[in-house]
Amino acid sequence: MTTPFVSPFLAAVAAVLRGTPEDGSDPEAWMRTAAEAATDTQRRAGVARLRRMTRRFPEHAAALERLIELLEAEPAET
Repeated sequence: MTTPFVSPFLAAVAAVLRGTPEDGSDPEAWMRTAAEAATDTQRRAGVARLRRMTRRFPEHAAALERLIELLEAEPAET
């Protein structure tokens, strides 16, 4: 079973790793959606995974760092 965090998180990462999305999807929008749904544990785990990915995929490091920034941002108060 997936949570509201998992799908947008994976969509954002996949869009970055594939390069310019042909379908017009916005990785940053996906990550903002994931960040809004994330628990603290999911947020920390996601950031850790993205940091490892910046080392494994240095050609995508800048875009992955941007996703990290979005995931680490304080959630908006509702």
